[in-house]
Amino acid sequence: MNPVHVAHLFSFAAFQAAVLGIVQGLAEFLPISSSAHLVLVRWWLGWSDFIGGPQVEKAFDVMLHAGTFVAVFIYFFADLKGFAKALFSWDGDREKRRIAWMLVISTIPGALFGVFFEKAIEEKFSAPHPIAIFMLSLGVVLILAELLSRQNRTLEEMTMFDAVIIGIAQAFALLPGVSRSGITMTAALFLGSTRETAARYSFLMSIPIIAGAMVWEGHKVMKMHLPVATLLPFGWGFLTSAIVGYLAIGFLLRYLSKGSFYPFAVYRILLGAGILIFGLFK
Repeated sequence: MNPVHVAHLFSFAAFQAAVLGIVQGLAEFLPISSSAHLVLVRWWLGWSDFIGGPQVEKAFDVMLHAGTFVAVFIYFFADLKGFAKALFSWDGDREKRRIAWMLVISTIPGALFGVFFEKAIEEKFSAPHPIAIFMLSLGVVLILAELLSRQNRTLEEMTMFDAVIIGIAQAFALLPGVSRSGITMTAALFLGSTRETAARYSFLMSIPIIAGAMVWEGHKVMKMHLPVATLLPFGWGFLTSAIVGYLAIGFLLRYLSKGSFYPFAVYRILLGAGILIFGLFK
């Protein structure tokens, strides 16, 4: 393989990485499922192989999640600092301490579910057809949540019971097409939270779950002998997912101060139906 061809190959890999980073950054925090969109974009564009094969692709996805982790960590750094101070000092803010423990409790179901069932779920459901069904189904449920929710409870009015229910809901986010942010925001709406509160709590509780997933998958990545050539695409993926993720968080919180979840629900339904129809004709 001549040097020009090699350079072209790796520049295309960097382009792929940037596109997938943008997809991850948007879909991780908007209620539309990042795992589903990564699978679908690769499927639609025929990007079945990354440099080094499936193992490198798995490592790359960990890097994308690292980018979105950095985005949400930076965006909510002031809140996290306040929660940490409340947890580890005797004279800390009781309300912040309570919310911090709620976030810890909400993380437990998803973490346990991931440890025991992640591999089985990936093997059985990471295909366009089940993704379409989950995408469509949660779109319908999200519309019901919008219609039925009182939407009058703030973060300060949420309880430990709410934390448990939202945590259980988050466990189902391992199913591609469900969406971690989508299912947790939907659960919070059903519990009467305002749209902004639902989004804010979902973003905050994503921090420990994304961090845990990075550690869980990261130790496997450390054992891999990744090609040096992956550094460029990995870097682009990380950078784009971090920047776009940060912008997506700010956009959704601003939008939900006046707007509803209906556009996202309709998008999910149309996309899910489109995948099913496309699959039938294909």
